[in-house]
Amino acid sequence: MRKITLLSAFALVFCSAVAQKEVQPLQPARIGIFKNGTFFIKREGNVNVADKSFYIKAPEKVLMGTWWVAVGKEASLHSIVVKTDTFKVTHTVKELTELLQTNIGQNITVFSNAANPELRKLTGKLVDFDYPTNTMRVLTATGKTILVKSDSFEWFELNGTINDKTPADSIIAVAKVKLNKEANKTMASTISLERGVQWFPSYLFTIINDKEAKLELKATIATGAEEYRNMPVDIIIGSPEMFYAKILDPVCIDYLSESLLGNGYDNNGFMANGSLASYNYSQAISTSGLTDNYEWNDGDEKDNQKEGQKLEDLFYYQLGNIDLEKNSRIIVPVMNSTVTYSEIYTADLPIGSPSADGENSIQAYHSYLIANNTTAPFTTGPALVIDQMGQPLAQAQLTYTPVKGNCDMQLSKAVDVQIKNEEEESSREKSSVKKTTSTYYEKITTSGNITITNFKDKKIKIRVAKNVNGVFSTADNAGKSRKGKAGAAITEIYWEVEVEAGAKLLLKYDYYNLK
Repeated sequence: MRKITLLSAFALVFCSAVAQKEVQPLQPARIGIFKNGTFFIKREGNVNVADKSFYIKAPEKVLMGTWWVAVGKEASLHSIVVKTDTFKVTHTVKELTELLQTNIGQNITVFSNAANPELRKLTGKLVDFDYPTNTMRVLTATGKTILVKSDSFEWFELNGTINDKTPADSIIAVAKVKLNKEANKTMASTISLERGVQWFPSYLFTIINDKEAKLELKATIATGAEEYRNMPVDIIIGSPEMFYAKILDPVCIDYLSESLLGNGYDNNGFMANGSLASYNYSQAISTSGLTDNYEWNDGDEKDNQKEGQKLEDLFYYQLGNIDLEKNSRIIVPVMNSTVTYSEIYTADLPIGSPSADGENSIQAYHSYLIANNTTAPFTTGPALVIDQMGQPLAQAQLTYTPVKGNCDMQLSKAVDVQIKNEEEESSREKSSVKKTTSTYYEKITTSGNITITNFKDKKIKIRVAKNVNGVFSTADNAGKSRKGKAGAAITEIYWEVEVEAGAKLLLKYDYYNLK
């Protein structure tokens, strides 16, 4: 028995109509989620066919050229028309007038005295309800028919299962799918890239000892205005081409107002503000060379990782079946593995002599060189670094790293490592390169010194890169050269050396220019 209190007199009038056609639902079957607010979804279902046609819901936020419809072997596609039309849809009742109308035939008890409910009550079957006069017709057990107006009782009770759904006409966007021949039923499916679901990676890097750490990955999935229940979900690592990622397909009902999305998605499309930054860092890739080699734990758990597969340049983590509730954030543990790492210090020295005054030093940084010995690539994302005592060391960034690759994860400024750089012209001489038929270029050689002072109480390994505007000549301590990143005329001289605790190390180099 369900008790319903009448708070006020009935006010709205229900208008009914006879449905001429039906929009048939296609249920989501699988979702693959990218980090940039885009997701791939397949929907499918058996549909009834009439006059070689059936109706399905029109797409709302699919990307240009990605909405495709398929049907079963009973027939093939003839055409698809996307338009707005009037359809009968079912919704949850919001007014008592609708509730009475949808429960005609139920047994009802009407109460007219709140102070003494048993004093004035009427029990019988609700056989009709008249909206214009707000009057219900009740048939009693004795065969009497009694008319009861809405303002003559205070609440009522319905016995049995209450029907709180009602049909109503609604103007909606639909796709009319026409087949090439008659069929009673067919299997229909759609695939598309859409906006509105996004995933964010987060890492926890917990140090076990000076060579090993526990690396955990969790996925935070952000959903929009649609929900997906018990859905097989993949999260995708990689950076695929999406040439039309900011343009909706013309079949979308939002196309005219949102076809050009500018620099960020709006509302439930994500990729706005901070989410746009997520897309940017998802493209960061580690350039270190290859090597052969959701819950906080203490490093003693066995390695655990969701199933996944590599498809071309992408990696798919298969999270299993998940409820993706609308406008929610769902956190899923993805990977828990032991990785190896080593400490490395780095310093990038710009062109010129920034510390020639003998006082200002070049900033060095403390990093971990992490080997990806897992079965899946690392994706770019934030990493909370925790030491063996459970204390935080840094909020760092892990960059995309392929399996068997290495990546640098920068932790902090190395305040106990001081680097100074000085340069001076060391020689001028006539070169063998002609400037004109009678003159030659002058070769100007510049010599530089880099002094590294290790104030720490342990030996360190440091990688030093020095940019020079000239042609590399020599470098001691196994220094090498390569083309610099800043431009064609820039050369980078680099070293990887060790400095003992409390010691200094001097690196020397030469380069020249022709003038």
